[in-house]
Amino acid sequence: MAKSSISVLIMMTTFNGERFIKNQIESIIRQDFENWTLIIQDDGSEDGTIDIIQKFCQQDGRIKLYHNDTEFHGPFINFHLLANKCKNMEHYDYYMFSDQDDLWDTDKISRFIEFTKKKEIDNEPILTYADMRIIDADDKVTCNSMDSVYNNGNLNKYAVFFTHKVFGCNLIMNQSCFFSVPEIDISNPITKNLSHDNLYAKFAATLGSIVYYPASLMGYRRYGGNVTSERVYKPGIKRVIERAISLRKLAKDHAYIYRISLYTIKLLQAQKLTRTQNSFVESIKKIISDGGLQTINFFKRHRINLGKRIENISHILILVLKKQKNYL
Repeated sequence: MAKSSISVLIMMTTFNGERFIKNQIESIIRQDFENWTLIIQDDGSEDGTIDIIQKFCQQDGRIKLYHNDTEFHGPFINFHLLANKCKNMEHYDYYMFSDQDDLWDTDKISRFIEFTKKKEIDNEPILTYADMRIIDADDKVTCNSMDSVYNNGNLNKYAVFFTHKVFGCNLIMNQSCFFSVPEIDISNPITKNLSHDNLYAKFAATLGSIVYYPASLMGYRRYGGNVTSERVYKPGIKRVIERAISLRKLAKDHAYIYRISLYTIKLLQAQKLTRTQNSFVESIKKIISDGGLQTINFFKRHRINLGKRIENISHILILVLKKQKNYL
């Protein structure tokens, strides 16, 4: 692809990633879209990660390395710190996140841009996320479609506040969306568990639009040892039944998501929302905070689908019984 006037910033965080990071960076370098900048922030790696990155920086001026030199550390915190930095740098047309151990298809960026541009409305915030294959430590495809197992496609704007199914490693957002999210105060304890991907998804859903691209654009690596390896990618009924043995554990699991949503709503309402936008987040806030029988009508009226039927039932059950209130 010829040099484009469209610019893309890719934000990657690293920690002890020497096993896979070389292949991931090479998959970005091989993109058929060339006008990108890759900023990597390391969180204190003690292996060969930094040496590998520095070699790439010397070979390709589009790649830059930063270090998290604060007292706050962790995968989510490091992403927020990097995003905070990028909000004070040169502006780009589109923004993406990247994990250190995946593999991007060579046309991932170009296809994302082509699809998103067709969906953009003026300068409104927009975030697009896509399907992906699951790969193991040996690059073997273990599942051809995350959506076929995890049911994370086509979430509506209400659903993103009740589930975390948007993955930062496979999304793109326009400049308006990226800058709609304020700099995050990482001294706040909640940021340790504040997933950057779902934070931006909720802002996009409230202030603009969130859309799903039903095509696989990358290999999403799951193996023993990476951050989300404990997630179980299999039909959800067994997983939910295992958790439902204890309503207390199920309530805790759901309340974790709800706490993040309430914090996000607080950030949103600190901005100048329209009456419609404020009414939207207030309606979600009320359901999360109060629960009760109104939950059933709320989910039905707004066609909230969190994936498989058992997942919808589990969330409605906890909210109707108001079990989440003990953990908010």
